Amino acid sequence: MERFKLMPRHILLLALPVFAAMLGGLLTSGSLEAFMTLTGAKGISPSQFFFAVSLLVGALAFSWRSLPKSVTAAVVLFFPLVYSILMSRTLGIKSSLFLVYGLNLAFCISIALTMGLTFFSKLMIRIRTAAFAAIAALMQTFYFQILYLLLGGSYTKSSFATNFMSAFFLFIFIGFGLSIADIVIIRKEVEELRKERQRIAEDEEEDDI
Repeated sequence: MERFKLMPRHILLLALPVFAAMLGGLLTSGSLEAFMTLTGAKGISPSQFFFAVSLLVGALAFSWRSLPKSVTAAVVLFFPLVYSILMSRTLGIKSSLFLVYGLNLAFCISIALTMGLTFFSKLMIRIRTAAFAAIAALMQTFYFQILYLLLGGSYTKSSFATNFMSAFFLFIFIGFGLSIADIVIIRKEVEELRKERQRIAEDEEEDDI
């Protein structure tokens, strides 16, 4: 993936996925109260989960598109650690922090690879949002399946299907936000390139005169 000079517009890669995910989560939840309500005595609300996942994807996209690879690697390593600490405290996970971090790290790596193979691939440009959403949703569903085991809960086929559809809608909204951000950035870059070429052509004409 070609790296670009960091510009203020690249912040859209971080902001729009979060905005789209939160808006989509609110619409699918039916009400603000349902979207903000905690799940169980120890749990997180849909809004917290949507924000966490979309922030992770946005940070990966932002670093992938506009920053050195070392920053992307730092995001991949840092976000799972922070999320693991928060999850252990919030959900009361009895498993070791190292195990939870390993699970979150594997999920983060899978999302980063999925993004690189779909969303930032020129071959997938026409179907990148749907492809990204489908594969990322599958990764999240497997992630939930393992997380349920760590929490000591049961996991059925119906749970798998429900989690997949929920994750698919989440990543569709995130992918939509990424697409809008990418389109805005590319159009701005094309416009700047056109102006630069026009300026060079005008300078050459003046030199000829």
